Formats: sequence, structure tokens, C-alpha cells
Amino acid sequence: MTQLLKNEKGYMLVLTLAVILIIMIMGLSIMTITTNGLAKNKTRENIVQGTDLADKGTEYMIKSLQMELEKYITAGNVGKKGFREKLTSLLTSSSMICKSDGTGGIEIPGETGNTKVCIDAGNIGNVYSSEGELMELKKRVPLISTGIVNGKIKKTTTEVVIGTDAVPDQLRYSLSTNNGGNLYLHGGIEVQGDIKTDENLILSSNATWFSGNTAKWQPSVRAKLTPGPGSVAPKIIFSKENKGVYDLKKFEEYDKHISGANLEKTSYYTKYNPAIESDQNSISNLFFNSPKISVLTKTTIPQDTLDITKKITDKYKLSSNKYNYTNNLNITDSNHPTRNINKTDVVFVSDTGTEKVQETYTYFDKVCAKSFFGICYEWKQEEKTGTRWVDKDTYKLGNMTINGGSGKREITLKGTYFVYGDLVIRNVNLKADAIIYVQGKVDISESTITGVDNNSTLIIFANGNVDMYNMSVDSGQNGATKIKGFFYTNQDMIMYGVGSNINLTGGISARRLILTAVRGNTNNGNYLSATQQAQITNGVASQYSRLKIIYDQDLISTYTSFKRDEEEEYITSLSDPEIVKRTN
Repeated sequence: MTQLLKNEKGYMLVLTLAVILIIMIMGLSIMTITTNGLAKNKTRENIVQGTDLADKGTEYMIKSLQMELEKYITAGNVGKKGFREKLTSLLTSSSMICKSDGTGGIEIPGETGNTKVCIDAGNIGNVYSSEGELMELKKRVPLISTGIVNGKIKKTTTEVVIGTDAVPDQLRYSLSTNNGGNLYLHGGIEVQGDIKTDENLILSSNATWFSGNTAKWQPSVRAKLTPGPGSVAPKIIFSKENKGVYDLKKFEEYDKHISGANLEKTSYYTKYNPAIESDQNSISNLFFNSPKISVLTKTTIPQDTLDITKKITDKYKLSSNKYNYTNNLNITDSNHPTRNINKTDVVFVSDTGTEKVQETYTYFDKVCAKSFFGICYEWKQEEKTGTRWVDKDTYKLGNMTINGGSGKREITLKGTYFVYGDLVIRNVNLKADAIIYVQGKVDISESTITGVDNNSTLIIFANGNVDMYNMSVDSGQNGATKIKGFFYTNQDMIMYGVGSNINLTGGISARRLILTAVRGNTNNGNYLSATQQAQITNGVASQYSRLKIIYDQDLISTYTSFKRDEEEEYITSLSDPEIVKRTN
């Protein structure tokens, strides 16, 4: 019995030691695994931080190049030759380029590591249009950025297109405002491409239409944004700081809403600041069934506004004009003399007269400077002002009307038109490949507008208001009026997609731009409910938008294909940098 107890105690000792040994081995294994895991996590963290630093270095270099070019073009009148030379010298500057010994470029110290970014000058490439033409004011620039964190190196190569197209800045966006105007998106509009506003962006979940002179607020959904060709995300660009996004929540007082009189009233609007990151996320969430939206504030540069009056009056009765219409130009059928117009021909509409006007002028009069006993012995010339009547040339209004009549005839329009008056397009199936400069207003209704062929566009630049309405009223999804064009005005533009049904491939720019639409079919003033319009099936909106704006990536090349006025155009704006390739 005593021997049995001794054996049991011996087994217990061995068992205890075995358990302790196993626990020690497991503990060491866990510690090793944990240590290795921490080390790997740290390595991964360093790599992630290195990648982030490299990306930030690329972003920093792009902004630096843009700022340098913007500084150059805003310092004075810069022509194409000067811009080409500046772009070349900047991209090949010894302080910017990568050198064979590993030096060169910009070094950026940071809290978590260091970044070095430089231009691979030996591989700078040319940029070509979709038609294969050399874009001489742009370059494809490879940037090599290296992020270093705790000895871990992460290098990225990014190719970015930098430069300008030397065309009006407004042609670069689906929608934009100019001359300090607000952008209004009412209801279920759908926009593909970037939008830019010179002032505020104002949203409403209700569309607007008019019954007589009374504004009606029709329940709908908010606007939908999608990226344009070659873009990852749609962008909203504010050209000035301290501007806001205002979401309307009180649907009344239309006139004050449009004038902006109630913007700062919190009972009427919810305001978001595009400069605040948390508000940027909120702004993105305001849009209906849209991907995450990039909200940006662009460095302000001089407005690229068009002096339309000067462009028109400079064309008065030039011998190079194809036709000079001294009164109105009325095109009502396909046999009008304008059928002989070619794309590069010029037509002037209106005439001049004279009128007496009073003007102030300066002259010099002989007056006495010194006299003795009433006798002047020194004279001087003294500048004086007076008024006189003179003859001055005045322009008579000459309107241009395209009207197909009750039968809505098909009319073809080509060429460049300068109209010192108004433009009316009504009751016509218009095939256009034309640019029209309009001194007055533009009224488009009850019509369809397409191109002469797939490469043609109607481009209108106006000084007055532009209205587009009653286009394919109450038609279904496949019956939309399909317009290929671009509209610019120094005043206001409004486009209706409530009863109307419009697909515009191109873009719009106005001082104040108002777009309004519902989604789905309509019938004699009857619309789908807001709930029906908001239906989504498998991530796709169930109801189509009655007003779609789709950016035309060929707009710029279309504009430049017309006969240009200027031998040497001044560069007033830059294209947004476009990242075309990125490798790790």
C-alpha cells in the first residue's frame, strides 16, 4: 500500500511537469505567432502608409504644376506660342525632373514618412484627339512618386494629361454657371459628367412647372449624377470658396427661391459647406441613386466669358460673309437659300443705321495767365469740356426664325450665324451642324434637334435668356427629343423635363441655370407619385428621367472644327488634370 502511494505521487509529479511544459510551449508559440503577426501588420501598415504618401506626392505635384500654369496665364495675355513654351520649360525644369543618380524632383517630409515625386521627362508624350489630331497645348506627363515609411519603400508611376484645349472653359462640363450665377436642379434630372457652379448649388426633391403664371411644385426625387466618359466618379466643382449646397425643404415662394432671397433662412433650406469633409459626404448622399460624388473647390481664375456683341458686330457686312440679311432671316422650308451654306460659311443677320447722340468731349481754350492794368501779357492753354451732337452707327434688330409650320417640316442648318436680334426655333425637325451667336434671347419649343450626321452639333452662344419647353410632351421613354448641342448664355436658361421629354447630348452653361424634371410617364398633367419615381430594382432606377444631360466628349473637337475668328487666341483657362494610367 505504501509502495502504491509512492508510485501515485511520482506519476502526479511527472504529469504536473508535463502540463507545465505544454503550457510553456503553447505560451511561447502564441507569443511567437503574435510577434510575427504584429511584425507583419506593421509591415503591411508601413506599405499602406507608403502607398498613401506616394499618392499624396502625385497629387501634390499635379497641383503644383496646375498652380504654376494658372499663375502664368493670369499674369497677362498669353497666346498659344507662349503657353507651349511655358508648358515645355515647366515639365523639363531641372528642379522637377527625375535624374539618373536618384535625385531631382520635390521632397515632401511628413509625420509618418517622407515622399519624393518627380517628372520622368524622358517619357513625356503627346496627346491626340479622338480624330487623331495633335493637341499641341497638352502633354501626357509620367510622374514617379516614392513614399518611404520606416525603411519600407512604395513607388507609383502615374500618367496625367496636363495643359489646355484653348476653348471656353464651359465646354468642359455637362452643366456650369457663369458670371456669379446659381445652379438649380429641381426634381428627377439625370446628368452624366461633371458640373461646375460659379456660386451656389440648389437642390429640390420637387420639380417645377407652370400653370399660367402660377408655379407648381410636383413631388419627384432629387437629381441623379453619374460619371462622364473616362471618369471614376462624378464631380461637383465650386469655382469660389465659401459657397454652399442648399437643399430646399419648404416648397413655396418660387420667385424668392429663384432669386436666392431665402437662401440663408434655415426654415427654407438645409445648408452644406463643400469645404467641410463631413458635409461633402452629406452632399454626395443628397443625390438619387448616384455613386459617391467628388466635391471640389477650384482655384479661381478670370471668368472665361464671351463678348458676344463684339463677335456679332465685327461681322457686319464683311465681304467674306456668305449672306448678309439686312432685316429678319426666316427659314420656313428646306428650299431656303441657306440650303447652300457650308459648315465654314458665315451669315450675318441685321443692319445698321445712324442716330444723333450727345457726347462729351475735351478741348483747349486760350486764357490769360498774367495781366497788367487790364492788359494780358502772358497766355496759357486751359483744358475744358463740352458737349456736342454726333452721328453714331446703331444696329437694327434682325431676328432669326426657324419654323417648320404645323407639319413640323424637316430643315437642315449648317454654317456660322451672327444674329443681332432673337432666335426662335419652333415646330421643326431641325438637322443642324452650326454655331449661332445671338444678341438677344433664344426660344426653342415643339421641335426636335439632331445633327446632320453623327459628328455634327448645334452650338448657341446668346446674350439673352434661353428657354426650352414643350418638347415631346407626354411621350414615353423611347419618344424623347434627342438634341445634340451646347447652349451658352450670359443670362438665364431654363429647361423643362416635366411634361417635356428631352435627352441632350452636349452641355449647358448659363449665368443662372434652372433644370426641372420628373421621372416616368406623364399624361395630361398626371405624374407618378414620388414613391413610384423613387423605386429601384437591382440597383437601377425603375423610372426613366424626362430630362437627361449627357456630356459629349467630342464637344471640344466639334467647336474647334468650325472656322475660328482669332488668329492667336489668348489662353484663359486650363483643362482639369486627367489621370490616364497608374501603376504600382
